[in-house]
Amino acid sequence: MPTLRVRGIYVVVVVLGASPLVFGLIRAVGSRHDIRMVWMAVAALLGANLAIVIGKPRTGKPVVVLARSVAALAMSTLLAAWTAVHQGAMAAPGIFAVSFVLGLFSATSYGLALWAALNGPKSSNSASL
Repeated sequence: MPTLRVRGIYVVVVVLGASPLVFGLIRAVGSRHDIRMVWMAVAALLGANLAIVIGKPRTGKPVVVLARSVAALAMSTLLAAWTAVHQGAMAAPGIFAVSFVLGLFSATSYGLALWAALNGPKSSNSASL
């Protein structure tokens, strides 16, 4: 059973992971149904997910979690920017800024989830193997 600390981390993970989609939906409602930011948020989440899933080291070392989080940030930022360009966005500084923020939320969410999963309480069955 997860400790209270791990449960708290998972709450933060869900809030950080949902934030890009919430921002995108607020933007869609506020700008007469311009859903580019929703697609950028989906791309950022997908990019972070792909970076975390590719290669699954079983070590919980902080440097491994940090490296995978940086890879998730890079992948999610690039995918969100690519999506923005293909949706018709033209301002390069704006594309980069929004993509970076969406990627940062996504990568932090996945990084914290990875860290909590690798450093959480171990099951009692693993000692008997």
